[in-house]
Amino acid sequence: MDDRLCLLVMVGSDETGRKELLALSDGYRESVASWEEVLTDLKQQGLKDASKLAVGDGALGFWIMEIAQKNWFRLRGYKLLADVISGVKFVNGIKQAGDQKQVAA
Repeated sequence: MDDRLCLLVMVGSDETGRKELLALSDGYRESVASWEEVLTDLKQQGLKDASKLAVGDGALGFWIMEIAQKNWFRLRGYKLLADVISGVKFVNGIKQAGDQKQVAA
């Protein structure tokens, strides 16, 4: 692990492009635990939708999406079982529009 202290910054943007500072915290540059702490703090402060969360930090990029999915995208499989049995198509866990009567193979 890189033990150099750094500043973790998270900036959000709304539909109009207006930017707002979401988080400013110290941490370790390549530490998953540091980013997880920032994301957990945001959730505790009321962040509800992280579905469009992305991080750009040079080559580190999108590894943080794994943390976001673990914390906020908890698929309730038992609630979708009837849809799966009836043949509803899903892509990346999202129900797809279209012919819902097709039987799953």
